[in-house]
Amino acid sequence: MPLRVYFATTWNEKCGIADYTRHLSNSLRKLGVEVGIVANITDRVEWPDEDYVTRCWRLGNLDPLIEFASRLETHDILHLQHEWGMMGKMAEMEVFVNKFHALKVHPKLVITVHSVGPLDTWYRLKGKIDALIVHAKHMLIPASDLGEKTHIIPHGCPVYPAIAKERARRITGLEGKIVASFGFMFRHKGWERVIKALAPLRDVKFMLVSSFWGKGETTNEYERNLKKLADEEGVELIHIHDKFEIDKFMPYLASADIYVTSWEVHDRGITSGSAMMGLTARLPIVTNNTNIYSLLHPYALVVPRHGTEALTRAIKRLLEDEHMYKQYKRLSEEGYAKLNWDAIAERYVDLYSSLFWDCFRNPEPLPEDYVPPPHPEGLYEDPEQKKRLDWLKRNARGRILEVGCATGYVLKYVGGHVGVDINEDRLEEAVKKGLEVYVMDATELKFPDKSFDTVLLPEILEHLEPEQAVKALREALRVGKRILITLPKEWPDIEHRWFPTKESVEVFLWQALRDNKAEIEMEETGKFYLIQIKAPAITPASPRASARPSPRA
Repeated sequence: MPLRVYFATTWNEKCGIADYTRHLSNSLRKLGVEVGIVANITDRVEWPDEDYVTRCWRLGNLDPLIEFASRLETHDILHLQHEWGMMGKMAEMEVFVNKFHALKVHPKLVITVHSVGPLDTWYRLKGKIDALIVHAKHMLIPASDLGEKTHIIPHGCPVYPAIAKERARRITGLEGKIVASFGFMFRHKGWERVIKALAPLRDVKFMLVSSFWGKGETTNEYERNLKKLADEEGVELIHIHDKFEIDKFMPYLASADIYVTSWEVHDRGITSGSAMMGLTARLPIVTNNTNIYSLLHPYALVVPRHGTEALTRAIKRLLEDEHMYKQYKRLSEEGYAKLNWDAIAERYVDLYSSLFWDCFRNPEPLPEDYVPPPHPEGLYEDPEQKKRLDWLKRNARGRILEVGCATGYVLKYVGGHVGVDINEDRLEEAVKKGLEVYVMDATELKFPDKSFDTVLLPEILEHLEPEQAVKALREALRVGKRILITLPKEWPDIEHRWFPTKESVEVFLWQALRDNKAEIEMEETGKFYLIQIKAPAITPASPRASARPSPRA
């Protein structure tokens, strides 16, 4: 069972929020997350709904969303994509959150605020929201009082393979010097400023890849005004307005020489999602210093927002200076690598995983002066323990490492060779048994890659915080060819930092192995989960020592 996330959002319509959620959902599914869509009832639907879509709520009536949430598990996640025109006024959101929190059983509640407005309501609700997400630092500043539950996760750019300009132009038939931009045909986008900036350049065409909002009545006039202005200024305007799917419009963007964002001039509590398309196109980007473009600022040529002279000069320099052009193209490529939706989805998985584990963590912290008790070997006389040990002995083969070997009882029982533990006192007993043992952290094994045929993790992973347990299993995969894990079904003492259940164990394995093609076999006894993994090692994030450590003597 992977993580389960349900997005409350617009869907299958020409809407920035729907587009945002679709890109994020696609990237999460690549990582193995199970995604459901809880969409609004609307007459704006442009495409047929998929099997995983439920439509149940309307603007001004979120009660059906409460009823949907009541059917979810506590470790599921309901993620609202909040925007004023979609979810209603803050008073309605406050009623929704209070009703949600009053449910006897409810999932984790995550809210992405796409447009930051008055925050006094968010302050009142912060104890009832598990995570509040904004896209950029300028959106976080007024929300800073919401504390550690507030997260900055940038708006992503679509994942799409780079298209060489020559190939793109063979597809589109375009030629000449072209500056491109992208976004809905809204008056506040400020494209008339771009047209005026291009006028002095004369031989540079302006290609606007856009779509009309809804049926287009409110934007047709703006399009006519732009065409009229372009004619007056002597700028050739290429308007691509009938290609909403990325496969259809990306060859047009890739046919351009430069990407210029829309040209808004007022700071606002949002980020521009359409501006991110410049990164997907991997073109040199020109934008202004308005805060809504702040995510692009490290990867773009940034000029003052007011007036058009600076924009004219920036475009002219990029077209004439080959070195400068290549420099900003490289920056755009770097921005794509960091901000494409696949990369952003990894950050969401980290957040979702943390919220999931909150349902299974031991709420009692280990006291700072905690001293582990002696490890009684008599516990292995229990019949269920004997079954566990016999399973380990039956499946262990070749050169064997035990992680968390304590006194060495299990290692000796299965005929193992090397053991590691962080408790020196317990290792003294292992030394007396004639075993080769080392003081070592499970998350930093100082052994070469694939140096053991079998690595044992018997009743050790539950002693680590879930995030550390994931690291420990990945380290075991690095040094071993076969991993044997046992986990208890009970929560007998304070040393256990999370509670293994079928759900938590499956998510743990998914989280640790999602970058690894592994063969997993899991079985259960009355008291234990028994797990066998055969997989190549995950490439470590940092080099590990290849020299053998000094054994404990």
